[in-house]
Amino acid sequence: MLTGQETFTGKDVTDLIVNLLLEEPVPVVKLRPDVPAKLVQLLTRLLAKQVDQRPNHADEVVEALQAMRLCKRSKRICLPPTNYSHGPLVFPNRLSP
Repeated sequence: MLTGQETFTGKDVTDLIVNLLLEEPVPVVKLRPDVPAKLVQLLTRLLAKQVDQRPNHADEVVEALQAMRLCKRSKRICLPPTNYSHGPLVFPNRLSP
């Protein structure tokens, strides 16, 4: 969890599904202002209610994450370490180009 909390909650499964379908998630930057803008944009697209606003294919997500990882390798601060118990954001090696 990037924000340290669940995106959608509910008192039971039905309530959770209703919230998932109808409620907008709390913007990531309100919970974690240190998250890079490109990652926030990707998360926003992934959580979009409208299908046409989401990535068309998982490859788009992988490419976006790889681009962020390349940015990290270039020593620019793209993925700052977190200051909570979950530790820094790290991509698995299988996403390497």
